[in-house]
Amino acid sequence: MQLAPCHPDTRTCPTTGRRRPADTDPRHHGYRVLRSYVLTGVPGGPAFHSTCHGAGRVQSRHAAARTISGRALRTELEHHGIAVRGTSWKGLAEEAPQAYKDITAVVTASEGAGLCRRIARLEPLGVVKG
Repeated sequence: MQLAPCHPDTRTCPTTGRRRPADTDPRHHGYRVLRSYVLTGVPGGPAFHSTCHGAGRVQSRHAAARTISGRALRTELEHHGIAVRGTSWKGLAEEAPQAYKDITAVVTASEGAGLCRRIARLEPLGVVKG
């Protein structure tokens, strides 16, 4: 499932035309990779004391840069209190949250498989891409 950045004033997603509810905050509702987890490997587990290091992509960098506006993404994230800085709009688009799998689902599956254990959940204050 691909999510598109919504214009902060109209709450209308430019690619789908759908409106998001007024009370949604992208850090908690649908936006991907706007949180992260600190994990630890499980001693004696099947992953040799290791764990996953990211959610994995659902869109290539090229596809994300073609379909996502870096400028709109920065506006949307800053509207929700997340400072964003990058060296280019294309670079921001390539790393857009919607280009990644849902990190919470990945962590839950990894824990369920006995590969890791959650230590902490982190919420972003800023994003620097470069």
